[in-house]
Amino acid sequence: EKQKDPDAYRLLGEVKYELKDYSGSVAAYRNSLS
Repeated sequence: EKQKDPDAYRLLGEVKYELKDYSGSVAAYRNSLS
């Protein structure tokens, strides 16, 4: 099971990166509206 941990952390890192990128896109979209 310990061999799966690095993959899990890498996957979490990718998800966090995509969420951060998404929230940044939403902020840019809101700025373009106002």
